[in-house]
Amino acid sequence: GSTAITLAEPVNWEAGDQIVIAPSGFDPREAEQVTVTAVDGNQVSFTPALQHDHWGTIQTYEGKEVDQRAEVGLLTRNIRIQGDEDSLESNFGGHTMIMPNASARVEGVEFDRMGQMGHAARYPLHWHLLTRLGDGTVPTEGQYAKNNSVHASFHRGIVIHGTNDILVERNVAYDVWSHTFVPAEDGDE
Repeated sequence: GSTAITLAEPVNWEAGDQIVIAPSGFDPREAEQVTVTAVDGNQVSFTPALQHDHWGTIQTYEGKEVDQRAEVGLLTRNIRIQGDEDSLESNFGGHTMIMPNASARVEGVEFDRMGQMGHAARYPLHWHLLTRLGDGTVPTEGQYAKNNSVHASFHRGIVIHGTNDILVERNVAYDVWSHTFVPAEDGDE
């Protein structure tokens, strides 16, 4: 029933932003998406009220700290790429693919209603065979996916396939069908 949480550190989130609070028990269906109503330092208020308990404690066992706090992630980003309204019924959203001889630095992007259920190589964000088939004119070093969010995805989250040296860090994913982060689709990356 809570409508506010205390975070480990202050954030610059705003009223209207969407956040997700991860489950901290044994049921993955206890993750909850809420809308921020106010932020004061590390205090975040939201709506609707939580339906599940979320653990918020650091415990000490045999002299070692174990952080058991639920993770909280920001879904809202400045740039939004999304599938259309029909994708909710069809499980067929958009996809972003970086192909051979291309280069991408993706940061601060929200991928919503993306991916295509049952269709290989149709994921929200996908580096596809840059190293394996590329002619070497565009190096993959320096390419990345940072500080993005993926939610309501119909097939995976961020996929690296046949491509080396892609940095993936500080991304948030929620409500993703199939594997979320796939750093090696064929195993040779």
